[in-house]
Amino acid sequence: MGGVNIKIAIVGWCEQGRSACRYWNPDEHEIVVHSLVRPADLPVGVRHIDGPDHVRALRGGGYDKVLRVPIVHPEEFNLSDGRAVASEKVTTATDEFLRAWQRSRVIGVTGTKGKSTTSALIARLIAATGAAVRTGGNNGTSPLDLLTSASAAGEWVVLELANFQLIDLDSRIPNMVLLPVDLDHLDWHRSEQEYLDVKFRPLSAQCADDWAFMHESHRSRSQTRQALSRRVFYPGSDTAHVREGWVFFGEYRVIPVDRLAIPGVHNLINVCAALTTAITLLGWHQEFVDVLESFAGCAHRLEKIPGASDLCWVDDSAATTPAAAAAALRTVSIPMVIILGGSDKALSWSPLLEAMVWARSAGRLRAAITVGAVACGLADAIYDRLPGLPVITVTPPGRMDMAVDAARSLASPGDCVLLSPGFASLDQYESYSHRSEEFRKSAAGAD
Repeated sequence: MGGVNIKIAIVGWCEQGRSACRYWNPDEHEIVVHSLVRPADLPVGVRHIDGPDHVRALRGGGYDKVLRVPIVHPEEFNLSDGRAVASEKVTTATDEFLRAWQRSRVIGVTGTKGKSTTSALIARLIAATGAAVRTGGNNGTSPLDLLTSASAAGEWVVLELANFQLIDLDSRIPNMVLLPVDLDHLDWHRSEQEYLDVKFRPLSAQCADDWAFMHESHRSRSQTRQALSRRVFYPGSDTAHVREGWVFFGEYRVIPVDRLAIPGVHNLINVCAALTTAITLLGWHQEFVDVLESFAGCAHRLEKIPGASDLCWVDDSAATTPAAAAAALRTVSIPMVIILGGSDKALSWSPLLEAMVWARSAGRLRAAITVGAVACGLADAIYDRLPGLPVITVTPPGRMDMAVDAARSLASPGDCVLLSPGFASLDQYESYSHRSEEFRKSAAGAD
């Protein structure tokens, strides 16, 4: 990005830090990364300040902008002496994108589960009308990268937005999709209430011409707040909903449920959210049916790994909460061995354990493999609820090959080996996609 030379601090380091260095070219602007340790892939021309006082070092730095990457909580800018550091200059990749884009064709998608699936499906539905569309946000594509590449006339942008992007959002998003909200990331948030409030934050910046597509469960909360935008609730009798084995929009039969390519009862909510959004904003297009018949979901979400084998290997590495793993247990319809575990996010394990009990009673759960930081504690909890279930605990960190070998030893021909961890990946892997890669490599070796 050209223009007047400015001095920018990037606090923390991840893909959005890298994208910021691409957006604000260090040949044109002064960029300094502040993080606990020096990044191994720091671009040429970018300075670095590390150590335990890297946030305090912002004070007196003379920065024009301070970019907070998503993993950094805004509270980290409030120091122990009670003084905030550069708080008036703190920005995010999401806010920078929205300020620069200044167009109405932006759709934000948030909620606890289903953000990636719903965002991707909305984008597919938009593309089916012939309109140009791109996606970004929490799906791995930084919004700043959308600004550095050429855009088409009339282009839509769909942003997947987690709480990390929303907690200090200052900009308006003209079209917001709010999926069901449960608790998550309590290892990052300061309280349960903070997590819940952040999900609704984008609605407060909307205006009368904007749209908010909200799950029916949010109707009561919506009524307690001033409705600045047009509110549409789904599933509902006048929006997308499921009845009599069909997906309807109002009274129009769209597609039989058994013709949907995407698996799982839990994904019907995502289908209703995407369809309600697309039809409201773009009108009905017959091509939507083709999309629903072909859209099988996103990578690492109940994704069957192709290849000849006497076992069915399913990658659900994106299931980073107990409730998400519970949904997978209720979706897989053949006997399975499940690989569970990772780092705890301070969430209740009850949904996962209850789903395991149900799957065992239905004859679907053959055994469990526990891994990661919670491996031993999770195994104990499983023993308490399911004393007869075979459980193998793999304690060496990052040894997905051992977990896969253990699952293989307990599975019978025709069974499913399901990686649906129910916990975060960062205790052993760089991301849930990295965890998926290790699972796939190990599965290929096991065959």
